[in-house]
Amino acid sequence: MSTASARAPNDSPPFWIARRQTSFCLQETKCNPEQVPAELFTSRGYEWEAIGAGGRNGVLIASRIGLVAPTLGLPTAASGAVHAPQRETTQT
Repeated sequence: MSTASARAPNDSPPFWIARRQTSFCLQETKCNPEQVPAELFTSRGYEWEAIGAGGRNGVLIASRIGLVAPTLGLPTAASGAVHAPQRETTQT
């Protein structure tokens, strides 16, 4: 998925959301979670979470059956703790 297709306003939904899948994951979103067009997902009944930083990398998961306490980030080798950027908002 290109950055433009993730954030650019468009009258028709992108093919990957128009297929009405139950759940899907996008990688290389190249946007911060705050830049994800939330309405694109919530208006179609998806709960979603995203992680990314400064226009590099990034992943997003969306599900119509719900997300229960998703863990964002990767475990660190030394402690097993999860390392992820902090953010306050969670979509429901």
